Amino acid sequence: MIIVISLVFALVIYNAYSAFITSKLSVKLTEIRTIADLLASDYDIGYATNSPDEVFLRVSPRREPCQGHPRRNPQSMNETQLNQIYLRGYLRKNINNITEGLLKATQGNYGFFASRRVARKAFLKISGYKCKFEIMEIQTPKTKNYVAFPMSPTSPYRKAIDRWGGFSLIKMRESGVHDYMKSSIEPQLPKCDQQSSFQSARLNDIVTAIALFYVGIGAGLLILMGECVCKKRREIWRRLGRGLQACHQNIEFAH
Repeated sequence: MIIVISLVFALVIYNAYSAFITSKLSVKLTEIRTIADLLASDYDIGYATNSPDEVFLRVSPRREPCQGHPRRNPQSMNETQLNQIYLRGYLRKNINNITEGLLKATQGNYGFFASRRVARKAFLKISGYKCKFEIMEIQTPKTKNYVAFPMSPTSPYRKAIDRWGGFSLIKMRESGVHDYMKSSIEPQLPKCDQQSSFQSARLNDIVTAIALFYVGIGAGLLILMGECVCKKRREIWRRLGRGLQACHQNIEFAH
């Protein structure tokens, strides 16, 4: 009966801690993955003062259409994500360079706007090319640059460029030149562990459960041994008595 009660107690403790771990893992963390999430959060946003990034944010929404093209309906200052970044960063102009802004971003609750190429180079320097800091890079779709070469459909160079240009890119990829040029222009960040969007359980959360589990096993074994001893105590005492008598007889015979 005692063993059954001990096993039930261990089962209850194990199920209780299993439910605790399950509830802890099912809590979803608030993680920022897009610019919209960043703007909707309470994070501070900044950029380097008197930098090309500030000029880009200030000028890009006010670009005038080229001559010969009809004027489109301009977007409002409060409707674009770039303008929201500019206005929120304008309130706190306390960042002098990109390195200072990146270091502040590693401390948390802060978003820093910078050019991808320049920011990556600066971040690799301050992190020593290792996973020293946890930082997330969010790409702004409206800052993408596209390069195109307009050409007439009847141009004699079109087929040559389509044929030899694609062939050259394939050769560059096979030889590794393309990746080398890409890393030189836009360095890659070190590949660290991906951030989880759910709470993670640590060893400290289950140490107590493991300790109680082993204590229950030890207590069960001790109780089992005690029951076995109590059940066979008469036989044990009988064997001990016979052993003592045999020992006394041997001693008397020796004398």
